[in-house]
Amino acid sequence: VPMSDRVGSLLVLHADTPCGRAAVAAGLRRRLHVWGVPASAGAELGPDVESITVDSASEEEVRGLGRRLEAERGRVDVLVTCPVGVPTGGLSSAPAEEILARNLVVPMLFCRIFGEAMLVRGEGRIVQLVSNVATDPRRWEELPAAERSDGNGANAALAAAMGGLVSLSRHYAARFRGGG
Repeated sequence: VPMSDRVGSLLVLHADTPCGRAAVAAGLRRRLHVWGVPASAGAELGPDVESITVDSASEEEVRGLGRRLEAERGRVDVLVTCPVGVPTGGLSSAPAEEILARNLVVPMLFCRIFGEAMLVRGEGRIVQLVSNVATDPRRWEELPAAERSDGNGANAALAAAMGGLVSLSRHYAARFRGGG
């Protein structure tokens, strides 16, 4: 579908992850204009996706991105946030602070900024995908042994981030109900 024939817009945070790729594919099937913010610098998102490079931890840059996308397309209709998942080298290689930042703080920032714009417009959707491995402790035994190691608190950080996103989703659902 040519970009000019797209009927709405979708922004996917961490579009190069497995969940992100699924969200991108769903948006393209629905004929949405799709922007993707990759979790990894230089990740290829495909020819039908506009890849966006932004310091996703910078409130100033994310607000600037919001202004830019609204100027280009008029609005972001749907925001999908995706978990970053297990870093290269397994969970034990990433500090807990990095896991919390990438999987909770960054999605929270995007939801706040783009959610406020949706609320002002009176329409929009936010979808937050979470890892069931992080929210269901029984699933830990399905991970390879190296990834179950929690010497630096990374598994607990990922579980806390996913639980935080579930709570954040409930908070925004209550806050935006009927208004966006």
